[in-house]
Amino acid sequence: MRSCRMRRTSWQPLKKTSAVLVGLGLRICASLTLACVSFAVPAWSAPFPLGPQFQVDSYTPHLAQVPRIDMDGAGNFIVVWDSYGSNGSDTSEWSIQGQRFDSEGAPIGTQFQVNTFTSSWQRWPDVAADAAGNFVVVWQAALLSGSVSEAIQAQRFDSVGAPLGTEFQVNTETTSFRVAPRVASDPAGNFIVAWKGRSDDSSAYSAVKARRFDNTGSALGTEFRVSSFDTPTFQDPPGVAVDENGIATIVWDGIAEGAPVDYSIQARRYDAFGAPLGPELTVTGPVSLLHELPSVAVDGAGNFVVVWQRWKGPLDFSSAVHGRRFDETGAPVGTEFLVSTYATGHYQNASVTADPVGNFVVVWQSSRAPGPDRWPFALRGRRYDNTGATLGTEFQVNASMTFNQFTPAVVADAGAGFIAVWSNAQGEGISIQGQRFSNVPLCGPAPEMDAACHLADATGAGRSSLRIKDAPDDRNDRLKWTWARGGQTVPNAFKAPTTEGAIYRLCVYDGSGSPQPLLESDIPVGANWSASGPDRFAYDVRVTETLSGIIAAHLRAGLAGRAKIQVTGKGALLHPLATDSLTGEVVVQLLIDDGASTECFKTAFPGPSGRGAVTRQDATHFEAKGP
Repeated sequence: MRSCRMRRTSWQPLKKTSAVLVGLGLRICASLTLACVSFAVPAWSAPFPLGPQFQVDSYTPHLAQVPRIDMDGAGNFIVVWDSYGSNGSDTSEWSIQGQRFDSEGAPIGTQFQVNTFTSSWQRWPDVAADAAGNFVVVWQAALLSGSVSEAIQAQRFDSVGAPLGTEFQVNTETTSFRVAPRVASDPAGNFIVAWKGRSDDSSAYSAVKARRFDNTGSALGTEFRVSSFDTPTFQDPPGVAVDENGIATIVWDGIAEGAPVDYSIQARRYDAFGAPLGPELTVTGPVSLLHELPSVAVDGAGNFVVVWQRWKGPLDFSSAVHGRRFDETGAPVGTEFLVSTYATGHYQNASVTADPVGNFVVVWQSSRAPGPDRWPFALRGRRYDNTGATLGTEFQVNASMTFNQFTPAVVADAGAGFIAVWSNAQGEGISIQGQRFSNVPLCGPAPEMDAACHLADATGAGRSSLRIKDAPDDRNDRLKWTWARGGQTVPNAFKAPTTEGAIYRLCVYDGSGSPQPLLESDIPVGANWSASGPDRFAYDVRVTETLSGIIAAHLRAGLAGRAKIQVTGKGALLHPLATDSLTGEVVVQLLIDDGASTECFKTAFPGPSGRGAVTRQDATHFEAKGP
């Protein structure tokens, strides 16, 4: 079992991690005693993509939806989704599919079919993994033997992906509908499944039901009712999370006693033996509006956070993502807060994950937010520390900006980040996409010393330059940095960017005393790089903006005075570089690290002994030429 660990699942699935964000710093846990290494994280800092966006499903033509994700104690993760058509035995209608990945994001084996029964359709899966890598998948199935309507089915797997036993039915009541199951597990593999089903005493209303199982798959009693009050038949899924001690928190949208007709978010907690820990809790505040689609995450101490979609008003058909925190007793910590920050648009399908000390990440589906993706639906995210304070502003999750992105799910990474998966419309099909992120800062709190770097303009008056534009619309921000006329530079100094294995980091500092660095961005290695000879490399993504902010880079090795580097950035991720507040010496570094050694390429403006000059500085521009 990992030294740092948490659990959650919901409308988006179970989450856990071994990375710990503390205040504005990040710690990576190194032992069961939570001995950790600390890093400073600038308050504005966005998470950094680890490699390119990747496709999860492999069956074509694609029609895959609603992915769910979870991770084991070693950082291996499993994604499940429903697929219309497959390369398995279920080819007639919707089936449940899965794909396993190792801790580096490489696929383990191929896409596989989860369900055994293939009559009619199978939809709405969820997944929960234990510390050893065993996992259980649950889903909604239609017209199975022993049920006159939909049933909740499950299948367990061991740590190498082999089935443990056969597919089994979760629900015990079989005379009415059941929809949208969610599952959560404790570290030992004991799990609980929650779903919405027909109320016990009314065919027109629904209630939240649940059932508990041990780590052998044996049922711990029959299904039981969670919600106290009937709800008009909405088929939204509940959310469920289990902490390290086996305490389960279940959340759902429904009507509380004495509440107006509008839906609120409700919660109820159970101890490790299935006994209720008090009555229902009303999560949402006093505003009488429609609240729906909750997601819940629990930290190592049992504190939990709930996020959901809230409609803005009876005549306003836009919505926002809201959240609220609770302590380990179920008492609210503060009031309801706004997660999505833009006033117009439609923000929904929020998913939340938390780390052991209560820092959390929320991702959601966004319509009309002013980010780089201008398609109707993109994915956005936001990070928080364990006091509920924001860690930076909203960030875009999806790197591909072609067609619509929807139904995200997020899980905390085994190292120091998180992984998001989602559905991506692709012309006439839909695929499952993923992106890994790191919370570890790319750059140190101060520039590298000159003696450790390749300095520009080593041969005399230089051609190095820095141009920054801080536009009113952050999408139009620009950066162009040139490192020129440096000393002799061999091609090996660039660490072969066309292949995997190196990390390219651009770091910007100044002398203002503000938290440093002012900007840190990565340049992903791989397919977007090309070599035009043994000593020249180019990076060009040919889009208006990327998740890192860098859209082009050119590296040229050579003799003294001939080597040159040029990096171009564009978009909202350059926003922290406020041009009129840059003071003192402005330092730009490109760090190239392959794990064995780090190469540093550095310029300073104005430069040593006042060489070089700042040629323009105002509210929208900073321009400087080399020393």
